[in-house]
Amino acid sequence: MPAPLSNDLRERIIIKHQKGIKPSQIQTELEIKSLSTVYEIIRLHDETGSWEPRPLNNGAPPKMTPQNIADLEAKVKECPDISLEELKAELNLPICISRICRILNEKLNLRRKKNSFSLKSKSY
Repeated sequence: MPAPLSNDLRERIIIKHQKGIKPSQIQTELEIKSLSTVYEIIRLHDETGSWEPRPLNNGAPPKMTPQNIADLEAKVKECPDISLEELKAELNLPICISRICRILNEKLNLRRKKNSFSLKSKSY
């Protein structure tokens, strides 16, 4: 997605439109690539009274709050052998199990440790 036009250029579009200049002529004079951009800025000004671009919507807000993450870290440190399913159930987390694993690994830097019994050499 291209960056929004500068506020200076947006202001000039509105001023020219208010003087009665046609949008197609505004496009050629100001060297704007798309005529629909001129129409969109005019429409935005008519609706809001401003030529400022609308704020960008950067996706959905995160489901895990900082408090959820702190609770997750405390629970793992309290009970290090707890499973991911048990963590999700006990803390009532709104995310999937694989996401819990990624948070533990990437954000909290808590890695899964192998059981010490599996590391011992077996004698037959």
